[in-house]
Amino acid sequence: MQTTLDNSLAQGIVELARYNELSALNSSRLNDNAASVDKFGKSGSTAASKIGQLSYQVNDIVGGLVSGQSPLTILAQQGTQVSQILRE
Repeated sequence: MQTTLDNSLAQGIVELARYNELSALNSSRLNDNAASVDKFGKSGSTAASKIGQLSYQVNDIVGGLVSGQSPLTILAQQGTQVSQILRE
């Protein structure tokens, strides 16, 4: 986009004031896009972390059920940990 603006200015298609306005708008949009990509990347790593933590809890729940623990005991032990992971 900036190259097109530069060429338009060089060829006299766009005036300097309009060029500066469009360049500022282009820069602003690029910064917004960069911020969105950064935010998306952080949310992805957070989701991956939660999935990893939940897998440990599911493993504990299944292990408890297989070993014959009461489902209420498992709920008491693992329920708060699962809810903390989901609230983060």
